[in-house]
Amino acid sequence: MVWNYIKERMLKYPMQRISDDRRSRTYIRLVEETEELAKRLCRQKYGILCSSDVLNAEALLACMAAGVTAVPLSNRYGELYNKKLIKSMRLSYLLVEEGGKIKVRNCGAVHSEIRKELEGITWLLPTSGTTGQPKGVLLSGEAILQNLRDSDTFFLSEPGDKILAGRGFFHCSSLTGELLMSLIRGVEICCYAGGFQPHQLAEEIIRKQITVYSGTPTVFHYLCRVMGKQKSHISLRYCNVGGEMMNRQTLTAIGQVLKGTQVIHSYGKFVKLFAYSSWEGRKESEKKFEIEVIAFGCQQP
Repeated sequence: MVWNYIKERMLKYPMQRISDDRRSRTYIRLVEETEELAKRLCRQKYGILCSSDVLNAEALLACMAAGVTAVPLSNRYGELYNKKLIKSMRLSYLLVEEGGKIKVRNCGAVHSEIRKELEGITWLLPTSGTTGQPKGVLLSGEAILQNLRDSDTFFLSEPGDKILAGRGFFHCSSLTGELLMSLIRGVEICCYAGGFQPHQLAEEIIRKQITVYSGTPTVFHYLCRVMGKQKSHISLRYCNVGGEMMNRQTLTAIGQVLKGTQVIHSYGKFVKLFAYSSWEGRKESEKKFEIEVIAFGCQQP
């Protein structure tokens, strides 16, 4: 069971923390609260919509612990879009924040029994695809567990690192690469809700001495433009770049500004082939760009 795997790894680092701008939890307290919340959940579909990323993480983990299907939502898309998702996904309940705690809210679509195709489904991730209409991508607990085990062989984060999680826990890349991988590797998680503001992002990274950051090549392009003008020490040692193709202009900017930083570029974590990119060397003559394609996951139809 995926929750047992995550829990076992988290308890190796009981005093490590996950924090946002309003609250902080040690890993051991997060495990305890997760399992308490899981006892209140029944076999239905739960939308996750808390204003706190720490509580969103707890709600997602609780659904895993209870073996029920979670549908991560986000206030960043607005109330009207979320109402559309709640209706189209036929959600039974919402896990929301009230009075600083997670409450279960009835959505009016409680089902007498869960459809057979949702058995074993841990996440139902909303996506518009090419149609503009909400649809759900189904991920089983087995698939998530295998993805974590595979990612654990090449992710470079380690205990003592500090990650800035700025994308919210509602997309597969942030859910696995920022939340779950950090939890199982004992990384301190600093949640950031400031949106795409390169100057503010740079300030957060420098002020909190962030060592790990994940984002798209576009984000890194503008982040490096800002950081390249600053004289403060940049603490980043590992960057996970994905979601878009990486061009040489962005990679060059990373190599020039984030000197000595290790970079993994991934595009599509749930497909068979995985692109690995590295940039090494501090002087122009020593710079080296390598791409290696690695078998990853299962062959897709």
